[in-house]
Amino acid sequence: ATIHLPTDIVPDLDPRVIGHIMALHGKALEDHHLDEPDRIGYTLKATGAGWWAYHHAPDFAEGLLQVVHAGGDGAVAGSVLGARFGFSTIPAPWVDGLNRRDELMERADRLVAILSAGSR
Repeated sequence: ATIHLPTDIVPDLDPRVIGHIMALHGKALEDHHLDEPDRIGYTLKATGAGWWAYHHAPDFAEGLLQVVHAGGDGAVAGSVLGARFGFSTIPAPWVDGLNRRDELMERADRLVAILSAGSR
């Protein structure tokens, strides 16, 4: 399958990121070697895990668990999966158990309001 990266952001990406994405497209999560700390740079690993999650995860929870169980950091993958599947698909115990949950929710609500106002 052909990869179609958005042309409006590709010129701004580091060529190593593009190369890593292209090299891992269509491969298994294990091909990212997330559990090997020095194989590639941290940023490339997180990007690769997020890219894999976007294209292969059946839902938020399963995708994030697969990345974390493979030894990866779930920050980028979780962000990508949240954007793809929506906040409502994040398991409630994961949200309810967040440290400083109320503060985080307030900040997220303010951000959404600012972004919504700017798009009008």
